[in-house]
Amino acid sequence: MSRDLEAAQSFVDRAKAINAKMEADRSRMIAGLNQAVVVILSIALVGVLTIISIAPTEQKLKAAALINQEQLTWQK
Repeated sequence: MSRDLEAAQSFVDRAKAINAKMEADRSRMIAGLNQAVVVILSIALVGVLTIISIAPTEQKLKAAALINQEQLTWQK
């Protein structure tokens, strides 16, 4: 009977070890996904800020082009 209890305890110990390893792997995977999400959001934020900073310059260039076009029209 003692041998059966030892075998059962050995089985339980192996199961606990497997569960602990799986939990550690799961935690690492979640941490990796978290880092990936942070990187993606950071890149998106930089892109949005770049677009926002370019918009006024683009408007100035369009206004200057329109003025130049009008000046060329008047010169004819």
